[in-house]
Amino acid sequence: MTIYVTTPGLLLPTLALIMTAYSNRFLVITTLIRSRYSEYRKDPTTQTREEIKNLRRRVVLLRNVQTIGAFSFFLCVHCIVLIYTEQQMGAMLVFTFSLLGMLLSLGMFVYETYVRMQALDIHIKDIR
Repeated sequence: MTIYVTTPGLLLPTLALIMTAYSNRFLVITTLIRSRYSEYRKDPTTQTREEIKNLRRRVVLLRNVQTIGAFSFFLCVHCIVLIYTEQQMGAMLVFTFSLLGMLLSLGMFVYETYVRMQALDIHIKDIR
């Protein structure tokens, strides 16, 4: 099997857009943490503390998602370099790891969505 430069090249714009989405989500969550922490300092309630703990969990998850996504992006670029230097076997191996990294990153992002739902449950706990 031969891998051409267009194969990982098509993945680069996708990775860039996904990394932007990850960064935006991270920014929103850090803003929420700061806001909730200010509330907690004024009126320390159990609900606010639970929300902050959930947000902290999410921000750690997103940090890991971003790290793995960035590593996948790096591997994709490295794959292109290997293709240009005519190292097909290495390029295929590196591209495979790039795809696996992106799958892991996306899977963790989906998991963060489930954690986000837990945050909503904490927020509307008093309605139940």
